[in-house]
This record gives sequence, structure tokens and C-alpha cells, in this order.
Amino acid sequence: NLAEPLRSAYPLNKYVSWYAEDAELSIREVQKTSFQPISSLPDKLDPNTAYWVKLDIVSDLTYPSKWKLQSAVIGLADFYFLHQDGQLVSKKSGFYRPKKDKPESEFHQTSVDLHLEALDSLSLYIRLSELDGSSPEINLKLYEQATWYRAMPENQEMVSIFFLGIFFIMFLYNLILFFTISQKAYLYYSLYLLCVAVLVLYTVGPYQTPPFGDPILHMQLPFLAFGALNVCYFLFGRAFLNTQKILPVWDKWIIRYLILKAVLILFIQLGIFLTFQLRIFGAIEFGMLLVDLLIVLMITPALLGRKRVTVNYFLAGSAAVFVIGLPLAVIGNFFSLSYPYYLFFTSLVVEIIFFSLGLGSRLRRTEKEKFIAEQEKRQAQEALNEELTKVNAAFGRFVPHEFIKALGHDQISEVKLGDQVEKEVTVFFSDIRSYTSISEEMTPRENFNFLNSYFGRVGPLIKKHHGFVNQYYGDGIMSLFLQQPEDAISAAIAIHIALRKYNKERKAKRRTTIKIGIGVHCGPLMLGVIGDVLRMEANVVADTVNIASRMEGLTKYYGASIITSAPTLMRIQNPDKFHYRYLGKVQVKGRKEPIGVYDFFDGDKPAIIQRKLDSLDAFKEGMEAYYEKSFVQSARLFDQVLAVFPQDKAAQWYKENSTRHILEGVPDSWDGVIMMTNK
Repeated sequence: NLAEPLRSAYPLNKYVSWYAEDAELSIREVQKTSFQPISSLPDKLDPNTAYWVKLDIVSDLTYPSKWKLQSAVIGLADFYFLHQDGQLVSKKSGFYRPKKDKPESEFHQTSVDLHLEALDSLSLYIRLSELDGSSPEINLKLYEQATWYRAMPENQEMVSIFFLGIFFIMFLYNLILFFTISQKAYLYYSLYLLCVAVLVLYTVGPYQTPPFGDPILHMQLPFLAFGALNVCYFLFGRAFLNTQKILPVWDKWIIRYLILKAVLILFIQLGIFLTFQLRIFGAIEFGMLLVDLLIVLMITPALLGRKRVTVNYFLAGSAAVFVIGLPLAVIGNFFSLSYPYYLFFTSLVVEIIFFSLGLGSRLRRTEKEKFIAEQEKRQAQEALNEELTKVNAAFGRFVPHEFIKALGHDQISEVKLGDQVEKEVTVFFSDIRSYTSISEEMTPRENFNFLNSYFGRVGPLIKKHHGFVNQYYGDGIMSLFLQQPEDAISAAIAIHIALRKYNKERKAKRRTTIKIGIGVHCGPLMLGVIGDVLRMEANVVADTVNIASRMEGLTKYYGASIITSAPTLMRIQNPDKFHYRYLGKVQVKGRKEPIGVYDFFDGDKPAIIQRKLDSLDAFKEGMEAYYEKSFVQSARLFDQVLAVFPQDKAAQWYKENSTRHILEGVPDSWDGVIMMTNK
């Protein structure tokens, strides 16, 4: 009877009774049989007979209670717990396999939790079999659960829970770090800690006394954990120290050893399962541990030569286990000291501290190296970008970026032979008047300096007005404006204004002043890449280019600074912001259809602009009279223009032609178109 919780165990052997089974009976049949006192049990048992042991447990406690039943038996045992409410619970302990595969009989302990309600009772039936003639050794003790834990020497349960908590928490911590940082060292270290936690569980923890069931199944796991622990140790060391890089020869031998060790671990697991020779296979694993220690001792001098902080942490942690913890545990076990495993697990805690410090140091170093590498990469990228910018800028001086973009590309490296696109483009041609005469006065070097000085003033103005220079040819410039025609007109006017300032500088240096003519025409154009695979060139192909060139040539003929075609004027959204006048129809060389041309004179000198404005009405009326074949009136009107602006070359030409037509007359088919035979 359980009258009150005891501070020690209930020894139960004297309360049991026994029964020898004549034929195999069920638990319900056994309940109906008569049991004999334990004192009448013979010294030697029949190996072919199964024996039943019965124990009645009655709780006089008025509250629910928790107990631990500890049993120590030989052979195979079936436990049946029959509660007063008829509930039957069965447990098994021993070796469940064919008799020929059974190991030699060994004494083994099991424990199980019992939960009794207030004033509860139960009957315990134990069936013992396959005792092989052994003595009927059975030891039953019942502990109140709190007493069970207090009964463990030196608070064994609390200490084991302490170690389990440390190892398991560090296992989870390093596993999380592995998934966060993706470094293999953390994975191997977390597996190493998991194996240590399993060893604690089975050596000093709750599974030191295994629960009911086949003990072989419970002993295989700690043996597996012990073997895998050392494999994980070496794998961690390889990843942590990067032996593949710092000790490549040793690294290859370690890999081969780990493969061999994995095979031996599987062999040990199979051997335990088949023979249960724990001492033999325990000796094999201990021998493997000595080999591990030997390898560590052999590789230590090579590691010390590397002079790395991580090496110091690794060797310090390893020394705590191999040099201090393990030898003390062996000595303690040899001299039967209480719980020598604690010495080993304490050294593992020290090892964890050193390994964790090492991993932290390695992480900091890795982050620092990563930061430096990223910084160097960023600097290299910036240098590369700067170099590419310089290269693109250099290429842009030869092939305008606007041209490349017009072809649908961002970089010149994307351009290939045959790329082409058709666009509505305003073409701008300019040329220096009498350049041949000017160049004859200069040396070749002076010619180059002069042209670069001139182009250096003109090019930026073209770009400022959304155009780009497509080609320099001698003293001439061909530019393209992809947005709107007025950009080209505005650029031409700005160039003439800048040219007057440039001429003042040249005049001050007693150098010849220069004059230029600019022709502008707007129309469809093919932009593309021509040439061969070895030499390519960005070029434009269209009649628009030829007409623009002819417009520039007409500036000499009419004495104008800027001449624009009628199609260009029609495309200007707000032509009234410019000052211009109609110069008539011209059939330029290479073109069958005549084209109207206009003199845009905002780029002239202010005095000339004013004279052209003062005579603009007379000039317009004179042009209308001329094309209406009213040559007398046109001659009179152009006289009025010349009276205001005697140097007006266009008025002079139309006055002379009006006078000639008055004297000579014109055919009926005359349309006033001027035939230009020169460029």
C-alpha cells in the first residue's frame, strides 16, 4: 500500500508472487490462476518455461500521484499494468528476435512512469521467458517521481538537463546561422552539437535508464552519435580552417580517413544490431577515437605554422577535450569516480566557448574581407565605368552618340554593319569662303590650328541647339538636327554671331577675317553604318544631303549668310520669329525639280539686317513682279532696294536680269527658275 510519498524507494521484491506457465496463456487467463510466494521460487529455472510474476499496488493517497517503476531483468519480459477500472497497458523489455540471433544474456534496466489517481490501484503482471537457465534475477523498485529525481546522486538529472540545454541551444543557434549565412562550418558544428546532445541524453540524461523496449534499439543511437560526433568534428575543422586551401595535402588524407570512418560506423551499427556485443564495438569506437587524437596531434604543427587566429581557437577548443576532458573522464571511469562523463561534457562546454569565439572571429574576418572585396570591386567598377566613359567620350568624338541612339543603340559596341534607320532630318552644311586663299598664307601646322580653333567655336553651338556634327570635311561641316528645323536655323544664326566675335580677335592679331555660308534643308534621310567587317563608318545617304549642300553653295551666288529651302520653311512651326526673304526658284545641279530658296538674315551684321528689313517690302514686290514677267516694274523695285542696300547681291542679280529680259524678252515657257550648273 502507498500510504504516503517516501524519501526513498519502495523495494517490491518481497511483495511479488510467481507462477510457472505450463502452456502459453493470455493475460486474462493468467488473472484466473493461483500465484505462489516468491520465497518458493527455485534457484534454477527451466529455460523452456515462461514464468509470471504478480504485484498488486494500492494507493491510499487522496490525491493523484506520479511514480517511477524501475525494473532490472534478464531475458525477455512482458509487462502488463491492469488498473482497477479494467484498463490494460502492456510494455515489453528484452531482445525481440529469433533465438539464434540473440546476444548472450545481459542484465538490463528499464523504467516507466506510473500515474495513479486518488485511491487508485493496479495489478502488475510480468511474463519472463528465454532465461537460458539463468538465475531468476528480477529487481523491482517504485519511486515517487520527485523522489526519483532527488535520489540521483549530485543532482544528476539537473546537471544532465543543464548540459542538454547548452548543447541543444547551441545546436539551434548554429543551425540558424547556417541558414542565414550559408557557411558550411556552421552546419557541421550544429550537427556536432546535436551528436553531443544525444550522448548526454544516453549517458547521464533521462535515457541512461532506457524506457521499456528492445535495449539494442536504444543502444545503437548513442554509438552512432559517438561515431558521427568525430566525423562532424573533422568536417567542421575542414570548413572552419579551410584546410583545402591552407593544407591541401592533409585535406586529401582527412577526406579519405572520414570515408573509412563512415564505413566503420555503419559496420559497428550492424554489429550491434546482430550481436549486441557492446564491449567489443565500444572498444572499436574508442580505438577510432585514439586515431582521431593521433591525427589531431600530427596536424597541429602544420596548423600552428599558419599563424591564424582561427587556428588558435580551434586548437584551444580541441585541447580542452582531447588533452584535458577525455583523459580525466577515462581516469575517472577507471577509478570508479561518480559520473566521470561530466568531466568530458564540461570540457565540451569549454570547447564550445573556444569554437564559438573562433566562429565569431571568422565571421568578423569574413565580413571584413567581404567589405574590402566589395570596396575594391566598387572601386574597380568605378574605374571601369570611368574608363568606359572616357572610351565612349573618345568614340563620341568620332561617332556622335546621337547618331548611335538614332540607330536604336546605347553603346557604340552594339553598332554593327548594316544598321540603318530612316528619319526626317534637317541637314546643315557650312563652308568657309575663299579658304584656299587663306590656307595658302599659313603653314600646315597653322592650318590645323586654325581649323581646330574655328571648329572649337562652331561645334558646341551646334550641340547647344540639339544637333551634332556628322562629318568634318576640310573646312566644311555637315551637321544633323533630329528634332526640329528651327534648331538648325538657330544654330546657324548663333554661329554667324560667334564668327563676328572671332573675326575681331583675328583682326586684332592682324590675321585674315573669314566668312562662311550655311545651307539648311529638311527631308527624309537614311542613317546607317557602311563599310566592311574591318572598317565601318557612320554615314547618311539621301537626296536631302545633296540639296543641303547645294543650299550652302547658293550662299555664294546670292551673297547670303544662310539659305534655307522651301520644304524646311514649311516645317518650321513658328517662322515669324525669324527674318527671311524669298530668293526665287532654283534647279540645283543633280535635281530635276526646282526648289524655292529663302535668305534667313538674322545672322548678318546688325547694319545689314536693318537695311534688308528697310528694303524688305520692295524686295518682295520686286520678286512678285519678276515672276509675273513685269520686268519694268521689277527693275524699278529692285532699284529701290539697291538704293537702301547697294551691296545686296540678290537685288543686283534680279535688277540685271530684269533689264536683260526687257531688252531681249523671254519665251512663253519661261518660269523664272534659275538653273545652277555649279555646286
